[in-house]
Amino acid sequence: MNRTTVTVVLGTLLLCIVGRVVYVEWVPGPLDRSRILRACDFQVFYLSGKMIAQGEAARLYDHPHLQELQGTLAPLDNERNPPGFLFYPPMAPLLVSPLSRLPYQPAVAIWWLTQAICFLAAGWLLRAEIRIEAAWRPAAWLALLAFYPLWDTVLRGQLSAVLLLAVAGAFRLQRGRHPIWAGLVLSLLAMKPQFFVGGLLWLLLRRDWRTAAATAGGLMLQLAVVAAILGPSVLAGYVSDWPVCANLSLIYHLAPWAEHGLGITAENVFAALGCNATASHHAGMLLQLLVAAGAAWLLLHVIPAPGSPPSPQEQAGAVLFMLLVTPHVLLYDLSLLAVPLVCLWSSGRWRLGAVLYLATSALAIPVYDRVGFSIVPAVLLAGLFRLRRSRRQPHALATQSVV
Repeated sequence: MNRTTVTVVLGTLLLCIVGRVVYVEWVPGPLDRSRILRACDFQVFYLSGKMIAQGEAARLYDHPHLQELQGTLAPLDNERNPPGFLFYPPMAPLLVSPLSRLPYQPAVAIWWLTQAICFLAAGWLLRAEIRIEAAWRPAAWLALLAFYPLWDTVLRGQLSAVLLLAVAGAFRLQRGRHPIWAGLVLSLLAMKPQFFVGGLLWLLLRRDWRTAAATAGGLMLQLAVVAAILGPSVLAGYVSDWPVCANLSLIYHLAPWAEHGLGITAENVFAALGCNATASHHAGMLLQLLVAAGAAWLLLHVIPAPGSPPSPQEQAGAVLFMLLVTPHVLLYDLSLLAVPLVCLWSSGRWRLGAVLYLATSALAIPVYDRVGFSIVPAVLLAGLFRLRRSRRQPHALATQSVV
């Protein structure tokens, strides 16, 4: 496929995505054209932040109270506005709490602007990695602009833009040999703890003790800030709520195009084969643990000699690993794949980058709905395996054409 064809296809895809977003969102009021609350996931952070602003931080994990407040924004509806749960640690609502003092629509507008700034800042940090032939750079930027998980993050009002910026910033600092700052920035992944665990495991596998210690220290600092502002009982409430988080798949049944975590995807497949809910859940989690162990072994063979800065291939493998060890990965979480996409394209691995991009693009959504499950976990695992095989190949600039 030549450069002109790739650019036209990506440009057309971007125009279709933008056109759909404008059509759905360009209506007055808090609801979009589908009668769904704008930035529907943001409402959980917004309402939790409102509890903090009103001195009710102790009720952050009182789910019936949250759902009662949810009804003040839009009527509860299992299809369009299902009952919400705060599955995130208290750092997330604390981050958003200043916006909760505003009416919902202005708060959403400011949050959308914040997300755009985070994405632009992440792109600015990643620009140094884009060592692609000048003629192909417009196609690469178009591909990132049309990367649908980024749009899903914005439409749902999720935290993935902040997490992407944290990963891009930490990688940039780490390659610049600033391990303490890299660890502190990477600790922001604690707002989504499963990614924090994956990131910390990667640092331990590469025996980067200083960055790992700084990452753990950053988490301790965040917990201390939460305890100082909201009180230690809030942290105890979050810990006591872990059983609810662990059984997320028994609370929500997500569409195949939305769920891309290995554990939950396997669980849904087992259920479709006739297993009961409990057996499917346990089988999915067992498979998740086995694959996570295998992914750790693969990543260990992608990592170069201890003490050296991470290569683009290792950074790509680290993000693939973070997503593979997480049983519950939604479409917006795949925004983190912007980092490995850039690293793969810049190191001449166009085919692997193209497969990863297609598997997570808007074009794949109807396919997953049709077949009933996502192939993203398989693509992530295959990508990590391919990186392991090619670790000893010389680093080359991506000057060849896309296949």
